Amino acid sequence: MKEKINLSTKIKERVLSQNISLNSLRRLPIHIYNNISNYLHNFILLYESKIYKPNLKIIDDRNIFLAKNQDLPNFKLQELVLLILPFEERRYVFICKITQIEENGYTITLQDPRTEERFNIKQKVPVFLSLLSESYINEILQTPDYTLLRECNASEENYSSLSEIHLYDLVLNANHNIDEKFKKYIQKTLLVGELRNISRGGLAVKVTNFPVLQDKFNVFYVKFNLISTKLIKFALFCHLRWLSQEKDEIFLHFTFITSIKESLWNLLREDLNQ
Repeated sequence: MKEKINLSTKIKERVLSQNISLNSLRRLPIHIYNNISNYLHNFILLYESKIYKPNLKIIDDRNIFLAKNQDLPNFKLQELVLLILPFEERRYVFICKITQIEENGYTITLQDPRTEERFNIKQKVPVFLSLLSESYINEILQTPDYTLLRECNASEENYSSLSEIHLYDLVLNANHNIDEKFKKYIQKTLLVGELRNISRGGLAVKVTNFPVLQDKFNVFYVKFNLISTKLIKFALFCHLRWLSQEKDEIFLHFTFITSIKESLWNLLREDLNQ
């Protein structure tokens, strides 16, 4: 099964999106997070397609107090609202749930925007990370002839008969050949991490250290193998959305440039659960 996608369009859609969904205030860029109290008045609240100006007070990185006023609706427990922070050319979006109702306001809790089911990896799976340079991504954006080829040898019809599955992303140039610059970039490994979880739309990777990148795109090529009843090989384009840290461990959170097809993901998930 081969799928051809305009790579420039897909990068603009996934990487250059003006809306960035986050599950914690700590995920904000550090210069915003460190001065968040100065930006609280810039937030807007979206509920049932209507925009409101909220009065907010931070409880912690995942919980915010929303003061009642005559303009706000009367929210119910478990209802969802959107908090949006416009900043320069981007909009930071938080999905929030009403988790507590008080006389003078509500506690709203930030939710995980990655709603797709994640498969947690128990085995130790090394992930090889290659960075595609800013100059190369700029070249792709300015050259609509580049094509992303998503190649997979599996389908619903033949999946059960295969002992090895591969799912690869390749870059084709205007002559429909694998691009030589692409080949050079993916041969260079920036660092090696350990796979923590995977979903249709992305994955999380644990690393012990992470270099400071002066790169505005953060587009990576990730390679790893999963072993269940089959050998499953992945080599896919990803966008690094954010980093998190727990003690001495750093977690890289990626989205795939294009999601795994639902029909294939259902087969992979069923296989990995065995």
